[in-house]
Amino acid sequence: MGWVLALAMLCSITVMAQSKPDKRLMTEQEYSRYLDRLERVLPRWEKELRRIDAEKIPDISYSLGKAVMDFQNLGVIEMRTLQTEINQERIGRKVSRELGMATQLGGIYDTFGNQGQLLEESGAQAPGVKLWLADTIPLFKEIGEYRIPLMNDVQARVEQLEARSCKESK
Repeated sequence: MGWVLALAMLCSITVMAQSKPDKRLMTEQEYSRYLDRLERVLPRWEKELRRIDAEKIPDISYSLGKAVMDFQNLGVIEMRTLQTEINQERIGRKVSRELGMATQLGGIYDTFGNQGQLLEESGAQAPGVKLWLADTIPLFKEIGEYRIPLMNDVQARVEQLEARSCKESK
């Protein structure tokens, strides 16, 4: 009985929240432009991720170099998966795929962070390492600027689906 009451309250709150336009939602046109911008930035991110060649860093251990390369490979996989999801979104928009894209963006963010942390902790003094670390700092903000609006849109769309489901269940 308690869960029925909780569900009814949740539905009431969700329906009331959906009575005014939600500014978190991207229109189809905004979303299309968002996908265009995201698609254009991926090659630059991949190039930046691959800029470090662990084999050419003289003062880094094999195991640490391998870990750096593993993170690079993981980041490239994340970016290619994101590209595939962008292509699928152009065919038809799905909340689950948008959530997957946000997850991929989070993975890319983490990949840059993990690779940077390994390089910084290694104490590697090669000039390219220090330059790479400095150059990647702005990427964290940039990745966030792509992830946050997508997460906001996903959350708003899920709330709309919940509200619709509540209306249909009454």
